[in-house]
Amino acid sequence: MENNNTENKMPTLEVEQSSDIDKLINDDIETSDSDGILEEDGRSGFVKLPHGLALTVAETYPITASEVSKTIILIGPFDSGKTTIETTIYQLFQRKPFAGLYFAGSQSLFGYEERSFYTRLESKKETATTPRTSRFADEIFLHLKLYDRTTKTKTNYLFGDISGEEIYSHLGNVETISEKMPYLKSVDSYVFILDGKQLADKNKRNGAIDQAYTMARTIFDAKLYSSSTRVQVVISKYDILKTNDDANLETTIDKRLQCIVDLLKKYVSEVTVHKVAAMPEPGDLEVGYGLEELLGTWNKPHTDKQVVESYIIDSQLDSEFNKLIYKMQGRVSYV
Repeated sequence: MENNNTENKMPTLEVEQSSDIDKLINDDIETSDSDGILEEDGRSGFVKLPHGLALTVAETYPITASEVSKTIILIGPFDSGKTTIETTIYQLFQRKPFAGLYFAGSQSLFGYEERSFYTRLESKKETATTPRTSRFADEIFLHLKLYDRTTKTKTNYLFGDISGEEIYSHLGNVETISEKMPYLKSVDSYVFILDGKQLADKNKRNGAIDQAYTMARTIFDAKLYSSSTRVQVVISKYDILKTNDDANLETTIDKRLQCIVDLLKKYVSEVTVHKVAAMPEPGDLEVGYGLEELLGTWNKPHTDKQVVESYIIDSQLDSEFNKLIYKMQGRVSYV
């Protein structure tokens, strides 16, 4: 007689091992391309994705050591427009090529998006703003890789902003700023930003100019520059100046700014003045006014003289290994 007591068999469940779970949630991507595959944790065929946030100084070293890179440091007081300039350049590349350059990647997309939010309609704010950059934040660099179709080259741009408060904390003791921020020695361009809104106010104008002068002198007296360093003096929020009723206002400001230009030319050969309106109020100026010229200045190749002078500095080092170490410490500028 047949046994009709058949057991209800449940489907067998395979328990995922912890290693499988780690594989699923890890921020790695698998690639079938065998050329140049990176190994992460001993696993061939996986490439570690960047975290996407703003970069620390240490996180910029692999970029500057392996690829053509330019470091741009923006310096100015709170709400002067540093972050707005950085994020507007990023957003302009979302429309089309900009300043003759094409977007070729970024390791700080989340960092850009976080800072760009308050300049967009989604924020539901009446005016475009950007969050304040913490004085003590380690993640100060935003990264853009741009492709120049004319020269068929890619260049990494590392944008970092330093608060005026940070510079002022070192006034009277230039040795401390050299110790705290040695990476400034290898900066390609310093951008000293003056708030156009303050310049338009006759009660705040002289203070804003004197502040920029003091910050510039502190950095250059600390010898945080090289023979190839460039400087841009930028008037932000130019739309506010342009709509001012005083017809002589811009002439007055230009004359006062000459004291900063004269100071900087004692240290470096290339100093330029720019007027920008990254996110202007509705009117005659378009979004990103003046930024194309500014980006073109950063992208401009160095002269032969600057290359030779930098090479002379580098050639004093006794080995390629030491050159790399010195560069990572911010003690040598590479063109």
